[in-house]
Amino acid sequence: LEDLKGKKFGLGSLDSAQAAIMPLFYLQQASLALKEMPLDSLHQSSADDTLKVYRFNSDVGKHGDTGRSEFDVLDKIKSGELDAGAIGSTTWVRVMQEGNYPQMVNFYTSPAYCHCNFTTLKSFDSYLKRSFVEMMKSQNALKNDPKIAHMMSLEGLNEWVSCDENALKGYEEIVQAMKEQTLIESKEF
Repeated sequence: LEDLKGKKFGLGSLDSAQAAIMPLFYLQQASLALKEMPLDSLHQSSADDTLKVYRFNSDVGKHGDTGRSEFDVLDKIKSGELDAGAIGSTTWVRVMQEGNYPQMVNFYTSPAYCHCNFTTLKSFDSYLKRSFVEMMKSQNALKNDPKIAHMMSLEGLNEWVSCDENALKGYEEIVQAMKEQTLIESKEF
């Protein structure tokens, strides 16, 4: 990450965990001097060690689910307008499979974190909850069915799993990152 000093770095939509929230959090944790820049200044040069951060907010309101902003970042790296950028692991796998950006390499992988699940209140009807979980997990045995396979690929997953409290601890970092980036109010959850 130290090699990013003085470089231009792209982030995806500001409400995307994988394309903006967590990458910015990890850059800040690395104690890099960061400065968010407007996109119209992308072609200006600067000689200082500040990491210039450019946001591509092409998915705002979709929580980064379409991944369009990640491909905007990749396109700017490919054209030489950016030096580096952040994308999610599912987008990276897709890039590797499709071979559309053969000149790019992964130089950093963040620690794992949770950011996607179905959640209910503890008071939710236990029969309905069990039925829903069984229905979702039944899709695992059907993942060779073209419709199920397509839906799973759109979500970037290989199977549905049940998680416990330990798996959900990954949300703590996202909550911390969102508070620091003033995306949520700083109150107890």
